[in-house]
Amino acid sequence: MSEKPKSLMDTDVLENVFEIEELLSDLAKANDHIQFLQDLKKFRAEAVNIKIEEYTITTEKLRKIIQNTLAHFDEKTLEFPGVGKVGRRTTKGRWQVQDTDAVVEYFDKKGLKKEIVQTKESVDRRKLSKLIENYQAQGEKIPGVVLGKDKESLSVTFEKTGVVPKGYAKAEEEKPQQPQPAEELSSLEL
Repeated sequence: MSEKPKSLMDTDVLENVFEIEELLSDLAKANDHIQFLQDLKKFRAEAVNIKIEEYTITTEKLRKIIQNTLAHFDEKTLEFPGVGKVGRRTTKGRWQVQDTDAVVEYFDKKGLKKEIVQTKESVDRRKLSKLIENYQAQGEKIPGVVLGKDKESLSVTFEKTGVVPKGYAKAEEEKPQQPQPAEELSSLEL
């Protein structure tokens, strides 16, 4: 009997399909962590992004191990009651365009360019606002626009913490002072 890896994450294929149950539980937990962190991200973006990336890598690895194990044991689907179900399937490959210009040129010669090329108009909001302001100032009414209400905003600035001016020791590096006996205090020069 072969020795079990220290962690199921240390392998590409499991020894048997029953070990998938543990990975499935881990995958569910990782997905829960990702969802929690995505919600938390609104408040602390940078640190949360790092954690989301870590869990995303973990889920990708877990999914690949499960997929490899199913293929190795020639299983299509397995259900683990109370935990979940896994299944593998083959999806049809998709065309990948490597040279858009060449493809458009080819179908243009076939008279099918309009079938594959989309043209979408969009408004430059910044320039539009300036034009509207100018025409409104001249007394013209612009159809299809209304002026929204003014909004009040709040600006908050925090003092930087942990920044120590040059020449000063950091608080962590300072040694706490020991209380001095009264006799020593009386001999201090002022």
